[in-house]
Amino acid sequence: MWSERPYDWKGLSCPRPRATRVSQLTMGMPCFWYRYVDDVLCLIPDNFDLTSFLEFINSQYHSLKFTFEWESNGSIPFLDVLIHNFGTFLKFSVYRKPTNAEAYLHYFSYTSKNIKIGLAQGLFLRALRICDDTFLQIEFDHIYKSLSKLAYPDYILKKSLFKAKQTFYKTKIQTKDKEIKK
Repeated sequence: MWSERPYDWKGLSCPRPRATRVSQLTMGMPCFWYRYVDDVLCLIPDNFDLTSFLEFINSQYHSLKFTFEWESNGSIPFLDVLIHNFGTFLKFSVYRKPTNAEAYLHYFSYTSKNIKIGLAQGLFLRALRICDDTFLQIEFDHIYKSLSKLAYPDYILKKSLFKAKQTFYKTKIQTKDKEIKK
């Protein structure tokens, strides 16, 4: 007899009979499933019947509607990350939607200088956390160009990049130290 307690199957919470049915659909097929709030990244093999799988999960919850997106030109966006497929390995860069207006705080706005430095530092830190080495300089150049258009002086951008690198590498060193102590 089935328990009616909810069962969390790779981020899809459903009663046990449904979970069993979902597992039967994917049994023996390697599938990576990662969910963050309402976005799901799923890697499937070429022979996977995606249409049947989507019909099944969409029939379980009428309030939810799952859709899919194929990779295009060897890349696919997930949240603010653009995942590049190089066949045997993946690389990552920052993703911006086509509607992104680069509407950041203008340097001459009536706001504290620390807020402006923090904005630039946050953008640089995001680049350091997301981008592979291949895309990192491209992202730095993009940030410099975007903020320069908003009258950010070069010394503010350099200071922000320096602080971002300091934060990023300090965090990495602290994490490694904790792992060594364990």
